[in-house]
This record gives sequence, C-alpha cells and structure tokens, in this order.
Amino acid sequence: MSRICFCNPFGTDQFDDLVLETLTPYLREGTVVESVHIADCPRNIDYYLPKHLVETELFKLILAAEEDGFDAFVIGCCYDPGLTVAREITSMPVVGPLEACIGNVRPFGQRFSVVTDHRKAVPELEDMVRKYGAWPNCRSVRAIDWYVDDMVKDPAAVARAVA
Repeated sequence: MSRICFCNPFGTDQFDDLVLETLTPYLREGTVVESVHIADCPRNIDYYLPKHLVETELFKLILAAEEDGFDAFVIGCCYDPGLTVAREITSMPVVGPLEACIGNVRPFGQRFSVVTDHRKAVPELEDMVRKYGAWPNCRSVRAIDWYVDDMVKDPAAVARAVA
C-alpha cells in the first residue's frame, strides 16, 4: 500500500475534506491519501512574508511525514512553496502542482496559459514557469483577482471569472 500526504499549506483545516473528496475517486487501488494542514501559520500565502512563514512550517511537516512512513508528499498550492528545499530535506518524492501541471502540458497542445487567483502572484508564477523551462510555450499568466477564502465560498462565480 502507498501512503501519500497531501498538505494544505494554509493555516486552516477548511480545505482538508474538500481535498479528500476530490482526490479519493482517482486513487489507484492500494493507495491512501491523507490530507493535512499546517497549524500555527498564516491562512494564506498571498504575500511574501506569510509565504516564508508557511514554508518553514511546511518543512517541519515534511520531515514528520517521512518519519511517519509516508511514501510521497504533495504541496497543495500552485505556488509550489518550498518545493526545491523540500526535495533537499527528504528522500520522499515531493510534488508541486504547478511543476506537475507544466510537466504534463505537452500532450494537450503546443501552448498553455496559467490562470491564478490574484495579480500579486503573476510575477512569481512567471518566474516559476521560466524556472521549469516552459516559458517559450507559455502564452500568459493572468489573474482573476480572487482570494482563496472567497473562491471557496462561490465556486460558480470563480468559474465565470476564469472563463
């Protein structure tokens, strides 16, 4: 059996059940996913200081997950916070959603765009697309100007904003 630790890197358990409801139907037989969140940290990483505070706590959680026998770790945020350092401190595979998505773009077409929550994230995500080697195929990184807490309250409005 494989155990995957999916970490909601926000200082709230608000998304834990949603993560499990979303992922469970797609798990390979014999795979278990456990959703955890970081305690005692900011509820979002919309700014640089909260992001660094979250990363520090994330690293502690990754080490604890490895010690608890998890086989892999997913950082549940498309900013891929702390991904490079996380891979340095553990022997488990660590996945960041943005890197994983960009790595799987090619079978679906030549070009792609990244849609993010708010405009403050745009420059950082552009840098990450460059770091991941996909900038020549990226047409844009755009924001819909929503914050995560608001998105959860009205998914239909978020879908309209993305469209």
